[in-house]
Amino acid sequence: MKTTQIAQKAEGAMADGARTARSRLEDRLSQQSGPSAEQARRMAQDVNAVGEELTKRGRERPARMVSAAAGRAEQVGDYLERADGSQMIDDFSRYGREHPGMIGLAGFTAGFLAARFLKAGSGATTTSSSGSGGGQGAEFAGAPVGTPGGAEARPSGAPAAGGHSASGAPSGGR
Repeated sequence: MKTTQIAQKAEGAMADGARTARSRLEDRLSQQSGPSAEQARRMAQDVNAVGEELTKRGRERPARMVSAAAGRAEQVGDYLERADGSQMIDDFSRYGREHPGMIGLAGFTAGFLAARFLKAGSGATTTSSSGSGGGQGAEFAGAPVGTPGGAEARPSGAPAAGGHSASGAPSGGR
């Protein structure tokens, strides 16, 4: 009996939390939809101008493609202006049920891009700024291909053409 009551309380607390999160998201979407709609319309106008310029230059096919993109941006602006936060969440949920692969791909892409931005922001680089060749796998020893002397770029520690590592020690990989 006690376990059932605990489970019911936990379920109620989770439902309350979900309602609160949805409410906050609806409010945030409703607040941001107006400025986002205006931004989408400005972008559509700019893209239309590019399409008109392409038409003037006789580039009909790219101009049609650009005009189609401008039309889509205008549609997004219209949707953002007329839809409230609740409708946007419902539409996104319906789209996710109808196209789960696209939502998965979008999530993967967002995660990948976030990782790239975080890596770029951390100051991590693929080459050594000190040039000490401290054995980092992403550092390169030697000069780029085509430099005088014919040196090839290779990761430090990787075997050179003669089967020796960058340090000159014989490599055991051959």
